[in-house]
Amino acid sequence: MIQGIHNTAAAIEAMQRWNDVIARNISAASSPGYKKEVVSFEGVAAGIIDRVQGEEGPEEIERIKPEVSGTVSTGVGQLRHTGDPMEFAIQGRGFFRLQRPDGQYVYTRDGQFHLSPSGELLSKQGFPVMGENGTIQLLIDGGRPVIDTEGRIWQGDQEVGVLSVYDFNDPRLLKRTTGGFVVDPETPQFPESVEFPNIQQGYIEMSNVSPVREMVDLIAVSNALQANQKVIQSLDELTGRAVQVLGNTTA
Repeated sequence: MIQGIHNTAAAIEAMQRWNDVIARNISAASSPGYKKEVVSFEGVAAGIIDRVQGEEGPEEIERIKPEVSGTVSTGVGQLRHTGDPMEFAIQGRGFFRLQRPDGQYVYTRDGQFHLSPSGELLSKQGFPVMGENGTIQLLIDGGRPVIDTEGRIWQGDQEVGVLSVYDFNDPRLLKRTTGGFVVDPETPQFPESVEFPNIQQGYIEMSNVSPVREMVDLIAVSNALQANQKVIQSLDELTGRAVQVLGNTTA
């Protein structure tokens, strides 16, 4: 019974973590460029339980508990036309590169950009958008910028910069942060420039979250939590009765 309580408690903890992931996905479903988090379960060793005196079976039992791990879903979201010349979407693989104030590069699919008063291209968090030669500086009086599918930015007849796109061998291993993703130091990867990124000006990519699917999973998790909580309650009652019987026997 003790082992059953341990196993059920571990299952409840795993279900709660999955529930948290679903809640985050649902809350960000309308955020452009958001990539949903997916979970997987794996049984891992969780110590040894000694056999209770009087019970049959091996002297020691290895306890296995479910462990939850999360990765990023790299599925592409739908493109939505906005007509804003400062909004961009990548129709294919890759990420835009931003730079935080601490110098750390952030990789994002959210192409909602704007210009600073000095003409620097910035993300909605205020991070500079990086081109192949550093930050992207547009001409204040250069007119409406036009970007082709390869990322070249034009104002009139003058090419003023290149909006670069980078990809990774396994984007699922990137670590989520403010504004997008960073390379996880525990699973280091090197970004590679995408030669033909197929950038679409005047579009944004919506999230790849399916609210309906997330709600279905949420109901399944809720039912599993309730079932495991009932198991815990039943095992607790049985343990209490066993203690009471043993107490009466030894009295």
